[in-house]
Amino acid sequence: MKRWLFPALILLSACATEDQSKNAMAKHDAGVKFVYGSFSEAQQMATAEEKMIIMDVYADWCVPCKKLDKAVFKDAAVGDFVNARFVGLKIDGEKGEGPDIMKKYGIPGYPTVILMDTEGNEIDRIVGFGEKEAYVETLKDYVSGKGTLADYLARLAEKPDDWELHLALAEKYDDRQDLLTAAKHYQAVLDNAPAEEQEVRESSSFQLAICDLARENPQPLTTFLETSDNQGFIKRGAGSLARYYLKRDKPGEAFQAYETVLKRVPPDAGFLNAYAWRIFQSKQDSHYARGIELAEKAVALEPESDAIWDTLAQLRYANGDVKGAIEAMSKAASINPEESGYQKLLAEYQGKAAA
Repeated sequence: MKRWLFPALILLSACATEDQSKNAMAKHDAGVKFVYGSFSEAQQMATAEEKMIIMDVYADWCVPCKKLDKAVFKDAAVGDFVNARFVGLKIDGEKGEGPDIMKKYGIPGYPTVILMDTEGNEIDRIVGFGEKEAYVETLKDYVSGKGTLADYLARLAEKPDDWELHLALAEKYDDRQDLLTAAKHYQAVLDNAPAEEQEVRESSSFQLAICDLARENPQPLTTFLETSDNQGFIKRGAGSLARYYLKRDKPGEAFQAYETVLKRVPPDAGFLNAYAWRIFQSKQDSHYARGIELAEKAVALEPESDAIWDTLAQLRYANGDVKGAIEAMSKAASINPEESGYQKLLAEYQGKAAA
């Protein structure tokens, strides 16, 4: 069983250029050939060419999306395999028909790659990005019908008490945001997995708490954050609980979830940055000072992380500290000069300072 979900953000393929957005067909020099057009265009091409569709749902800001594109989809051998069987489609999940597609297919984050037939019926998906070799192996398995949702369901019919099959299915439904069905399988894991499978059982308990959250019951996850010793789970849980409360306009409860975990884990730059970025994204200006404090602690721990300097810069700018924002964004741009977004924001900040 393979898990691909990147840190929450969840929370997470190269972006189309302006010319590409105007041109339905955009091709890499080598690798997978993608359509930057509509879903219906891809369907028409797939029907005409008697191929399946591989849809890569991404966002402009998504770093794992860019890594996936560079490491996998621009690879010549991967391109040969995919292009012979699929019409490739790029969909920006935040533009055009992207939000509707996100909703229709229950896409939890970026990048999400879905294999489907010409009618749009899903074969299976890969959420997030891990090692290239394992990613490509999964693509090939799905083409052969191995490891898909349909495959696991057929196998479970023959072995209904197999906890490993229930776990695989729980993860499949989780990736589809069908948390009610996922919860049934996670519970079956707890009912059937042997006691010595402690990690599996704790993971399933955590996922059940996430499912309860989707059913408007935050208490199991709150209790998990307060009692579990698994730092990975409680960090992820804090992000989930914060999103839950922010959607309900309860920033106090949202940020308390992060504060609870901060008291229980050693200093961690990634977690501090995630908390700071959540404050910025939610536009909670009364918490900007706390966000800046968190980001400053994070860059002290990881001074060569351009992403953390970016967080610090944007929080400072939002809080009215233009000079401090310029300093932080200059640092981010110097660490990662290939990220055009840093240069764009730096120019904006410098323009503001000169005005």
